[in-house]
Amino acid sequence: MDQPGGGIILSGESAGPRVDGVAVVTGASRGIGRAIARQLSLCCQVVGFARDAEQLERTGALIAADGGTFVARVVDVTVHEAVEKGMAEVADMLGGIDILVNNAAACLRGGLTDLSASVSPVVMPVQGGKSGPAAAC
Repeated sequence: MDQPGGGIILSGESAGPRVDGVAVVTGASRGIGRAIARQLSLCCQVVGFARDAEQLERTGALIAADGGTFVARVVDVTVHEAVEKGMAEVADMLGGIDILVNNAAACLRGGLTDLSASVSPVVMPVQGGKSGPAAAC
């Protein structure tokens, strides 16, 4: 079923009852992450992680207009400690997390040998270490 503005309705009245769970969506400030957050808001409360507070507010306004609930959290998922802290705060605030969508991504241009040491842990965690997205799991 098509919805205004394009896309497919993945849940909602025709798909069954509301789940009333908590979903965390990383990269919820735009693009695919925003679309996922909007769809999930039809069946549960959504917490969006992203670095851009203004765009997170926009996502929240769209979800509110759709009748859903959204909590915006400015979290840089490339920073392991920030993700751990954000996930713990959400779990404490809302009583747990039922769904995690690790959507955030980074687009780095250049060849593998051109990447500096400062970005390589974001792309490929050091053996035994965890990247920010891995901290959410």
